[in-house]
Amino acid sequence: MKQEILNELLGGIAVIPFVVAVFYAFVGATLNLLLRANKRDVHSTESPKQFSYRYLIRDNWKRMLTSCLLIFVCIRFSQEVLGQQLTMYFSFVIGLSVDRLSGMIKKLDNK
Repeated sequence: MKQEILNELLGGIAVIPFVVAVFYAFVGATLNLLLRANKRDVHSTESPKQFSYRYLIRDNWKRMLTSCLLIFVCIRFSQEVLGQQLTMYFSFVIGLSVDRLSGMIKKLDNK
């Protein structure tokens, strides 16, 4: 029974490839977050003068949580939606793209 539940939760993807795919997606999402943090306005009154991971996390926690949830959902349903096998490259692209996907969902919600 536990195996059946796990199989349904992971969409038929074996545990190890699923975990590795999530890892690469998190690498992509983290890279995206850090690249955007480098483009911050250092002269803004709300932004610290020196780079701070504490500020980065506190200022972006909702975005990070949304990214985590979207990563799990996108990886879980990738085979069903795209009809192709999950690859680590695709997982990395999912991580890089979760902000855009989140923005698209937000636009749909506002209509």
